[in-house]
Amino acid sequence: MKRIISLFSMLVLYNIANATNYYFAVSGNDSNAVNDLNHPYKTLTKLNKILLAAGDTVFFKCNDVFRGQITVTAKGTSSNPIVFTSYGTGNKPVISGAEIVSGWTKVDSMYERMLTQKMNNFFINDKEQIPARYPNIGRYLTYDSSSKNYLKDASLTSIPVSYINGSQVCLHSAQWCWEKSSIAAYNNNEKITFGTAVRLPGLFNYGYFMYDNIALLDTANEFKFDSVSMKLTYQPPVGVVPDSVIAEAAVYNTGFAIQGTASYIVIKNIQIEKQTNIGIYLAGAGNQHIRVEQCVVGHQYNYGILDKGKYNEISNCLFKEVDGIALMVSGGGSSCTIHHNSFHNIGPFRNSGVGTEINGSAILLGFSDSNYIHHNDIDSTGYCGISADGTNNLVEKNTIKNVMLLNNDGAAIKSFGAGSYNNIFQNNFVTTSDGNTEGCYKPDFSTPAIYFDFNVNNTIIRNNTVYGRTQKGIFQNAGDSNNTIEGNV
Repeated sequence: MKRIISLFSMLVLYNIANATNYYFAVSGNDSNAVNDLNHPYKTLTKLNKILLAAGDTVFFKCNDVFRGQITVTAKGTSSNPIVFTSYGTGNKPVISGAEIVSGWTKVDSMYERMLTQKMNNFFINDKEQIPARYPNIGRYLTYDSSSKNYLKDASLTSIPVSYINGSQVCLHSAQWCWEKSSIAAYNNNEKITFGTAVRLPGLFNYGYFMYDNIALLDTANEFKFDSVSMKLTYQPPVGVVPDSVIAEAAVYNTGFAIQGTASYIVIKNIQIEKQTNIGIYLAGAGNQHIRVEQCVVGHQYNYGILDKGKYNEISNCLFKEVDGIALMVSGGGSSCTIHHNSFHNIGPFRNSGVGTEINGSAILLGFSDSNYIHHNDIDSTGYCGISADGTNNLVEKNTIKNVMLLNNDGAAIKSFGAGSYNNIFQNNFVTTSDGNTEGCYKPDFSTPAIYFDFNVNNTIIRNNTVYGRTQKGIFQNAGDSNNTIEGNV
């Protein structure tokens, strides 16, 4: 037995001894013959060519911004994970999905710049700008009738055809949902045909607007990118010159793409921002025992973190200004622990993000099982705070406020469907989340704080506190059964 233990110890020591530290800084050089603290590499392109192994650590220098995508396929072990972290002092290093845009040309009151990469989001001094739209923010057209494939609106005959052709459309198809599609055809007979069918046929007299068309670019902070000509056009506020500020176009799909059977990975003390799709993507069931901790995840167009793996942990992170869903576990993902995170301003725009009825949530379990969600602070979301669909999930000791800022039918805490059972929701605090009826015609639903919808069963809801609201506290919808509701205030 002593011999076996000795051999095992030798193997562990061998792995540790052969672990490598890699250093990256914007002042570095990818051609360095030696890589160490004083001779760092420079780019993510170089990093993606390195064959990482168990025990390796990749250090990014604080205060630096690294632009591009990191792809991880290597495996660590429980005792020797592969670690991505920071070194030095100052702000967290940034993995950015955006490139700087400079060298603008002024045309009348607007500015133009040709790009070499396709983009989908635009930022000035870290503030997301607005795709050109009509009517402008706070106003809507209303449709007379709609299906999943078209809408009809008699008032369209009074609007220039140039506003319609080539635009995208964003419509309030239900109280809980803003959906978006391209406009495939306009027949001059008050009918817009969608390029892609929406999920829900829209309700009479609900709101919609058109966007992403150069003809609609008429307001400060709006932009339009033409993916054919590759031209970006921007309307700055009066007196602002884009070359005098930090202008960035989101062009890279993912920050960290964890793929294959990559497992036992740690991402710590890094900021991931401005990706066109996902900040951190755990692509499948083989991605296990991934830890994301003390990170900032923000300004992603669709997802902050999308987890399709198992036994992963996200903790002590800040999620901010994610257009779609801040953190989603779905696609077979399960047994994830999500704790001590803060979520601020998630899903702030109706026509950004994933554009379906799940858009704008802080934490979403997409029929995922055996997850533990606790001690998270959620403040300001377009849709739900925590949506937990699936089985054997525990949701406890979370604080949720100012949610449902864009929609009316949802909740701070929500569970849906007959496939949602044996879950526990306990000791959560919910306040100020009454819902938003903007763009609705005769809304008929009062948004609850805690909502169980459409055959949720065998679930426990206990010792939760709801306060500072004017509408429903806890609501069970039709078909819910065998649920225990006790000890709530």
